[in-house]
Amino acid sequence: MTAFNVSIPDNKISFFQEFLDMIGARYEKTEDYDFVLSDEQKKILDSQEDLPLSEYQDSDEFLEELKKEYGL
Repeated sequence: MTAFNVSIPDNKISFFQEFLDMIGARYEKTEDYDFVLSDEQKKILDSQEDLPLSEYQDSDEFLEELKKEYGL
């Protein structure tokens, strides 16, 4: 048996699961997003430790802005 690690868009999950069922595949759904920060990114985050809470932006709002900006 061969194993694959794939990422499926949220709007295609039901289709993909139905397809896997039709071909008799065994699968496990996970929503695990592993990523590694570069040393430069870590330095930027470390430098922001002393920001006042009023300077922070809501992560959901920021994500929506990024999606609009990059057409995601």
